[in-house]
Amino acid sequence: MAAVASSRWATALVVAVRAAALAGAGIGWWALVSARQPGPSSFVVLRFIREAINSFFPVAVIGGDVIGARLLARFGVIVDLGARLQQIWRNHRGLSESFVVHLAAVFFGAAEVWIALAFMGHPVSLIEAVAIESLGQGGRAAAFMLPGGLGVQDGALIAVCAIFGVPAEIALAMALIKRVPDLVLGAPALLGWQALEGRWRVLIAND
Repeated sequence: MAAVASSRWATALVVAVRAAALAGAGIGWWALVSARQPGPSSFVVLRFIREAINSFFPVAVIGGDVIGARLLARFGVIVDLGARLQQIWRNHRGLSESFVVHLAAVFFGAAEVWIALAFMGHPVSLIEAVAIESLGQGGRAAAFMLPGGLGVQDGALIAVCAIFGVPAEIALAMALIKRVPDLVLGAPALLGWQALEGRWRVLIAND
C-alpha cells in the first residue's frame, strides 16, 4: 500500500490512459457503423458502460456486450441484426479504422503497466509491458466467472512481473493501481447506465 500511496501521479495517469483507451474503443465501435448515427459520443458512453458491467459483475466477460447490444438497439443502431452485420462486413474502411483503434487500445493497456512500474522505480521496456499486460488480460479472461477476474488477473500480473525481475510487492502495487480505473471510471458509468434505463422506462410509460 505504501508503494501505491507514493505513486499518486502514476495512478492519475493510469486512470487517464484507461479513459483514453475506452474512449478510443468506443470510437472504434462507431467506425463500424456505416450510417455513423448516433454520434461517436454515444458509442463512447456505451463502451464505458460495457467495461463497467464486465468489471463489477460476474457476467462471464460478455454481460457488458449483451447490455451494450441492447442499448445500441434502444439507440436504433441494431434493428435488423443480420442486415447490420452485413453492412459492417461491407464497410471495409470502417473495419480497418476499428482494427487500428482497438490495436492501439492494447498498447494503452501496456502503457498502464509501463507508467505504474516506472513511477515506482522499476521501469520495464515497452515490449515487457506488452507481455505483462497481455498475460494479465489472459488471466482475467480465464477467470471469466469472477468480476473483472478479481484475484486471478492480479496473481497473473505478479507471476509475469517476476519473470522480468519486478519484486512481488511492486507487482502487487501495480496490480492495485490498475484496479483504480475500474472504480473511478466504472462507478459513474454504472450510474449513467441506470439513468439511461430510467429515462427509457419513462419514455415507454408515456407512449
